[in-house]
Amino acid sequence: MLKNKRMPIGREVPADAAPPGPDTQRFAAGVVTFGVEYRYVRASDYPQDSVNAAVGAWGQIPIEEDSGPAIYVFDSVTGAEYLRFDCLAMEPHYHYESPAESTYWIVPFDLYANGTDMVGWTINALQMNLRPMLRNTGGAHLIDSIDDGLVERATALVRAAVNDVVQRALVNN
Repeated sequence: MLKNKRMPIGREVPADAAPPGPDTQRFAAGVVTFGVEYRYVRASDYPQDSVNAAVGAWGQIPIEEDSGPAIYVFDSVTGAEYLRFDCLAMEPHYHYESPAESTYWIVPFDLYANGTDMVGWTINALQMNLRPMLRNTGGAHLIDSIDDGLVERATALVRAAVNDVVQRALVNN
């Protein structure tokens, strides 16, 4: 469960996030596995209460369509999703997800504080802050077994995969 039900930023929303697509590439890093895919997000694909929650998170009507790479953090044994970073063009954000709960936290990415490179920021967060981020999602059972060397090697593969899915999306559109 989420350790702190009142996260300092973001908004708690119904857990109806789209699951990773079948083309999601996975990169094992010991007890965690990272995933990468290119996502196309359409507001019309979500229930109205989720759209309303997004309005609350951003303070505006969400963009009708958006796209970009997504980076996931899964439990390598159960496949449960704990974190997702949607590096979208218009509304970049990330999710703290708890598989045992019916809600998750969506956090808008702060372009002013974090810069415009959400992929780079995400890779850094995975390398430097994975343990505290997992602690807030119900993934605390994983943190003592995280191997920093495996995480570093896998995140290099994640970065390359992100570049690849972005290039493919550009060619296909």
